[in-house]
Amino acid sequence: MTAHRELLIVDEHSSGRRRVGQRMPRGLVAAIAAWVGAVLFFGASVAPAAFAVLSSRSDAGALVGRTLPVLMYGGMVLGAILILSARKLRTAGAAVRRGTVIVGVVMLGTCGLAQLWVAPEIDRLRGAAGVLETRPPDDPLRQRFGRLHGMSVALLGIAWLGGATLLVMATLTPPPRA
Repeated sequence: MTAHRELLIVDEHSSGRRRVGQRMPRGLVAAIAAWVGAVLFFGASVAPAAFAVLSSRSDAGALVGRTLPVLMYGGMVLGAILILSARKLRTAGAAVRRGTVIVGVVMLGTCGLAQLWVAPEIDRLRGAAGVLETRPPDDPLRQRFGRLHGMSVALLGIAWLGGATLLVMATLTPPPRA
């Protein structure tokens, strides 16, 4: 049995295949994958469904606005974890460690900016403007809302792209040469 087990290990290593999370702790890879998947599910399913099913755009916007902070705060926490854990990734290559810090800073910054500045601005604007969908398209408040909404989407998209890129780097980067 031992000889058979050793043969499997040798075959796995000689084949050049890598297991997911070999260079980065599996828990960290799982956390990144969960957050990236949650953002993708939210953007591709939850938000469009809210606008398709609810009777008013204001109600759909309120639903999306109430659920989005979970992703934003999650991105901020994950970004901080990535920054703090980068130094401990001794088995990861330099590119993965550097990428971990960069993505951590990007996620913390973009999610923080979106949640702590853009979202409150949108809330203030909604309070001042009332129901935005009843205003004409050239109304300055409606246009400002459009710009803030676009900024929020872009910031979350940048954080998502960073997380997805790090996930690929962490799982597909060849091991460092000894």
